[in-house]
Amino acid sequence: MVLSTSELLGLLQNEVRILLHLITKIEPKAVDYRPTEKQRSTIEWLRYLAVMGPVLVQSAKAGGFDQAAWVGRSEALKTADLATVTTAVAKAADEMTALLADVSDDFFR
Repeated sequence: MVLSTSELLGLLQNEVRILLHLITKIEPKAVDYRPTEKQRSTIEWLRYLAVMGPVLVQSAKAGGFDQAAWVGRSEALKTADLATVTTAVAKAADEMTALLADVSDDFFR
């Protein structure tokens, strides 16, 4: 299946919308919840998701994974609280839109 740029953007924006809705369901006591000792906590998972979308779109567009961008963004959110992470997730939709603004439908074929 080949998507158009507008279809991909719609799907990515919907994923961000869903994530923002799910964040509103997190109770304060669950922010540091960790299913098992070796798994990410809720806040760690959200920090990861705030970085993942934009960096992977940027990397796909560039043709290779940008480790420096990943590390830089991860470090910037390393100690971020839920409100800061929520803001970062919300900005991801606009950032991915900007990253894909100049991508033609032919790029996906």
